[in-house]
Amino acid sequence: MKFTIIGSGGCVALPKPLCKCRICKEARVKGKPYSRFGCSLFLEDIKLLVDTPEDIVQALNYANVQEVTSVLFSHMDPDHTLGMRVFEHMRLNWFEISEGKECTNPISLFAMEHVMSDINSIGSNRGSFLDYYENIRNIIKRNVITDVIYLDDIKLTFVRADSATVFVFEKEERKVIYAPCDVKPFPNNDIFKNADIMIIGNTIVDEVLKDGFIIAIFTIIITCLSLSFQWAEFYKGYSLSAFNFQVSIIFLLIWAIFSFYWGIIQEKNYQKFIIVYWGIGIIASMVICIFDSNKLIHSCLLPFYIWFGGPLYGFRHLLNMVNLLNIDVPRLMLITSPLGILFSFIGYWLGCRVQN
Repeated sequence: MKFTIIGSGGCVALPKPLCKCRICKEARVKGKPYSRFGCSLFLEDIKLLVDTPEDIVQALNYANVQEVTSVLFSHMDPDHTLGMRVFEHMRLNWFEISEGKECTNPISLFAMEHVMSDINSIGSNRGSFLDYYENIRNIIKRNVITDVIYLDDIKLTFVRADSATVFVFEKEERKVIYAPCDVKPFPNNDIFKNADIMIIGNTIVDEVLKDGFIIAIFTIIITCLSLSFQWAEFYKGYSLSAFNFQVSIIFLLIWAIFSFYWGIIQEKNYQKFIIVYWGIGIIASMVICIFDSNKLIHSCLLPFYIWFGGPLYGFRHLLNMVNLLNIDVPRLMLITSPLGILFSFIGYWLGCRVQN
């Protein structure tokens, strides 16, 4: 099976109109593949197109597709359907229509019942666009699919994923899964086992921070490194030195640089992460200070104190506090944790300014 991804963009165009971010600027200058069409796939073996985003006409021309006989719709979202006027481009010849000749080779349109019902609702006060295309112009032929169809020697399985569809293409011993987007939760089906390739859209955003794994790894590494340099002074009570203060300053600067990157790509959820992450340290230290004599609370919140207070313990040297710091009295963290928020937001803000 020969597949061509003719559109790998998300739900908005790339470059996005009016956008001045680095990604869109680069896409305007360099063109393909930095600029991308809406999400769409073409299977050359059977001349099959999956979805019709708004720019599908340009995408088909760019990919030099010569013929389309079938179209699949995964779901009815505008970024997958509002280019359906491509049916007119591919099948209507207005000169012949003026002579009374209508289309004689309609495009086969396939979708699951819930998807077809949604798409049939797209239209005007005159009715459904698909009704017009099929009943008046004869340029499409709608087919509602329950689960499996065969197109020539290719088996095509439709698997419902909430309001969307996951497609499984099989030919001989080969299997390809195509899940354009909105596939959450991903359906549990044995048909997905032993696939050769899975193409899945990276469009599930919700409130989950993108690249959260990278942020988690960064946080663990930089915190553990800073703790390792200050552990003797922080936990065992050894005398502080200027070195400890330098380690704490470097720790904050690295946070600022890391935040600078997220500002450049303008990841707004990163701001929420900063507030929640450093806020946990502030709240933990406040609770310990309020319940100063409660050993149970001290024991429960000790990991938070070590995690948030240890890397910034060098600031005790700056405050000229040469006496040993009792680990049960984390008042210093009330001062240093806000510094974490401050440096992170400064880095993020500078990244946004550079990008704009």
